[in-house]
Amino acid sequence: MVKNNNSLNKLKYNNRQEVLDVVRSLGSCSIAEIAKCTKLSKVTVNKCLDFYTEEGIIAAIGKGESSEDGGKRPNLFAFNHNYKKVFSVKIDEIQILTALTNLNGEILASHTILYNPKTELDNILKSIHDAFLLLLNRQRCTEEECIGASFGWLGIIDPDTGICFTSPHYSHWGKNISLLEKLQNLFPQNMAIYIDNWVHFHAYGEVKRMPSGVDKFFIISSEFEGVNGSFIVDGKLYRGVGSLSGEIGHMIVDTTENAEKCLCGGRGCLEAAVSPRRILSRFKQDVTLSAEYSLGDGADNKLNFQRILQGADEGDPVLRKIVDKSVFYFAVGINNIMQVCDPGLIIIQGEYVAGGEYFKSKLAAKIKELSLHGMEKDIRIEYSKLGDEGAIIGGSLYCTDKFFENSELNSKD
Repeated sequence: MVKNNNSLNKLKYNNRQEVLDVVRSLGSCSIAEIAKCTKLSKVTVNKCLDFYTEEGIIAAIGKGESSEDGGKRPNLFAFNHNYKKVFSVKIDEIQILTALTNLNGEILASHTILYNPKTELDNILKSIHDAFLLLLNRQRCTEEECIGASFGWLGIIDPDTGICFTSPHYSHWGKNISLLEKLQNLFPQNMAIYIDNWVHFHAYGEVKRMPSGVDKFFIISSEFEGVNGSFIVDGKLYRGVGSLSGEIGHMIVDTTENAEKCLCGGRGCLEAAVSPRRILSRFKQDVTLSAEYSLGDGADNKLNFQRILQGADEGDPVLRKIVDKSVFYFAVGINNIMQVCDPGLIIIQGEYVAGGEYFKSKLAAKIKELSLHGMEKDIRIEYSKLGDEGAIIGGSLYCTDKFFENSELNSKD
């Protein structure tokens, strides 16, 4: 009898999950449409909808259009994005983006924290918690209305244990840090916490916003100092055995004697070869170029790199030579990725999104040139459309998906 009850409960759970997934993906739909997608009976779909509407997770939103044969207009249902909230965080090289979102990853309120890279970790965590309280107050929400929090971090993270093995750019934070434990001590005990490298969350946001059918790609993100990546396989994050998947910034692409030293201590890393900071540094060491192009210092560095990319896109021959060098090293790295995991689609995120058509077309051509002889294949290269908020959106959607996968709601009768 127990076995039968367990089987029935599992069936009921699976049916509810299927119905919820369809409603979330379609936006608005009728019982007939849900039944068609799930292959469940209309009676079963109706029971699942009754459960979710009673909980406030799905809402009846009115009537649809009659079929061509006439008849009653069907009732339409939609996922209630405002059922609960998610706290989502992205920590990059110079700032911390925090946001309160609805369950569709839409930002309701945000707060940016600028920080000194030398700031102690505990002080950073406290600033993040202060931002959480600020955003709740701004939205007039309680902690209980927040289903969980996602933390897009810098460094190599084990998402299962919440341990940060290392963060090369912030060595003073230490190694093997239990971020999960530290965050659990700050945030409400009943709040689910998810921690990962922020590029993984950005990749999750990309796949959730992708057209159906696109479920395998590699995303490369180049921020001002670092380069990182993430691999999506069958619509899911692939992290590898030791959570090292995507750490392409420390792939060796330059084996020459004068290869630049990377922050990790090695030489010839992709990060050292193509990071905007290194390119600007080399650019400014050339007195003639610095004078001719009037590049500024300090806070203007980010803008200056964009000007180099835009100038190359507009046809400036000197700036094109600089971009071409980056293209070469990127192509070597991407060619290596292709030989290992053959993603088919490469998404460029971060500073190089300003590269325009010139950077993208030159990169595709160079990759094709380096391809394995006799195995030439076209590689799609696209720029991310999610911008700096991609990790916020992806982290929020990841947290929401996990909530409904693990929720005790579905165990109710």
